[in-house]
Amino acid sequence: MKQAFIILLCVLLNDFMLFAQEKPTVSAQEVADKLSNPVSGMISVPLQGNLDYGIGSYNGSKYTTNIQPVIPINLSRKLNLITRYIVPLSKK
Repeated sequence: MKQAFIILLCVLLNDFMLFAQEKPTVSAQEVADKLSNPVSGMISVPLQGNLDYGIGSYNGSKYTTNIQPVIPINLSRKLNLITRYIVPLSKK
C-alpha cells in the first residue's frame, strides 16, 4: 500500500513538473525570487527532515521526511488557488 502511494505521488509530481518548466534565459536571482513568493505561479517541492529520539518505553528513534509541494492554480485573472499538501514519510 505504501509503495503504491509513493509511486502515485511520484507520477503526480512528474506531471506537475512538466508544466513548471522555465525558460533557460531566467537568471538564478529571478528563480530565487519566484521560489520565495507562493503567488508567483511556480511549483516548488520543499522537503523537511525530522529526527525524534526517546520514543516509547525502549527510547527508540524515528526519522520523518515531509514532502510539501506548493502548487499554485490560476482560477481567473485575479484569483489564484494555492494548494499545499504535507505528505509524511517515516522510517522507524
